[in-house]
Amino acid sequence: MNEAVAVVPGRRPLEHLARHGSATKRGHLAAIALALLVSSCDRPERSPAERGAGVFARACAGCHGPTGRGARPPGFTTPPRDLTDPELQARLSDDLIRETIRYGKGQMPPFGKALPPEDLTHVIAFVRTLARPLPESVASPSSAPSPLGSPSTGPRDQPASTTSAASNTSK
Repeated sequence: MNEAVAVVPGRRPLEHLARHGSATKRGHLAAIALALLVSSCDRPERSPAERGAGVFARACAGCHGPTGRGARPPGFTTPPRDLTDPELQARLSDDLIRETIRYGKGQMPPFGKALPPEDLTHVIAFVRTLARPLPESVASPSSAPSPLGSPSTGPRDQPASTTSAASNTSK
């Protein structure tokens, strides 16, 4: 029994699509795969800190704030640590930060079961980018005059030629 196939101007009959549908699907899938391949080539690999920014936004910013300065969530008796504090960053090792995130501390809950080790590594890399620079007086103690003078001039108040003459006379 032949069924009548409605032919719509500009379109193929449904019977044609049924016969060639798998080839059409393969063509569409190939085009999508090619588009995904090309788009992934254009995007450079993200650094651990860039990946950590996403983890921080999801897991940490609710309490530490989007900039890491420490928001004051309702119910907290003390605000979370200011992660931009350079002195705090200098005192905390990556391992200590990892353990604090994993097991919690004080009012901070543990995130060890919620974050895989790779996410912990990435969020620590991001937290390290949050540190503000140290004030100049603390950051560069070497800017104070050295009692030995600069390496190019030798000891202060004593010309370089006098030093070499003194060493020659002692022999």
